[in-house]
Amino acid sequence: MKKNIINQYSEKDIINANKQVYSKIARTYEDVVFTKDANSRLFLAISDCIKYLRKTKKDLLALDACGGSGQAAFIINELGCSAHLVDLSSEMIKNSMKHFKKNNIKIKTINSEINQFLKKNEIKYDLIVFSSALHHLRHPDKILISAMKNLSEGGLLLTISDPTQNIQKKSFKILSIVDRAINHFIKNPMTLFKITSNKISILFGLKKIKPLNQGWLSEFHSRYGIDDDNLISTLRENGNYVLKHKRYSAGYTYVFQKIYTILRYKTSFLMVLSNKNSENFQS
Repeated sequence: MKKNIINQYSEKDIINANKQVYSKIARTYEDVVFTKDANSRLFLAISDCIKYLRKTKKDLLALDACGGSGQAAFIINELGCSAHLVDLSSEMIKNSMKHFKKNNIKIKTINSEINQFLKKNEIKYDLIVFSSALHHLRHPDKILISAMKNLSEGGLLLTISDPTQNIQKKSFKILSIVDRAINHFIKNPMTLFKITSNKISILFGLKKIKPLNQGWLSEFHSRYGIDDDNLISTLRENGNYVLKHKRYSAGYTYVFQKIYTILRYKTSFLMVLSNKNSENFQS
């Protein structure tokens, strides 16, 4: 069943779904998605990468890949590095530019689908960050392999906040629905109202399901998660090195973050990759 559902959709379908969804939710995206815990985890992960790179490199240039409103780019800038941001949504790009201008931050933004950008890009980045991005992509393995070719020698690629296959557990799915609902209610009640109304309309046949327009398609791997072990094997087969791999518990609200931790639901993963082997990466 899983393979049948996944194989119904092409890479083009996923790209179009992301464009449609983020043109609608760009203004409220960061209010609903970003959490204090996620920000802290991302900051520490990027900080560790930059500290490691500064041992051998100066004037670091980083890429916030599929950067959206620029959460990673902000952190990169705060840590004293130059950053570029690429995203397929022009609306998200506009939002990020407003934030950058308001905070007097100079970050180059590129409005491009990530596949096309990586194929045409001629710049070598010292650090590439995918934050909560891989599950939006039809083929995460191909994207990472392509991204690794855009690294400078000894550069690092950090990918963080994507779901493991542990999200398939029924108990987690139930808890996650409640967690998301509470988060929407706290941060943006209108969003919760719209989502609930839409689901009720579909349930009673007042509205037809349009798969290509549904949010889950823009978060393609959020239904089953990503096989991070298989991802690592594929990357190693292509000559890349995994300097760090960690699974952790993640949630939208503080209470559920604690619940997931107690239940040992390792539902998200982090990886640090390089085109050069090193046993000295520590965090």
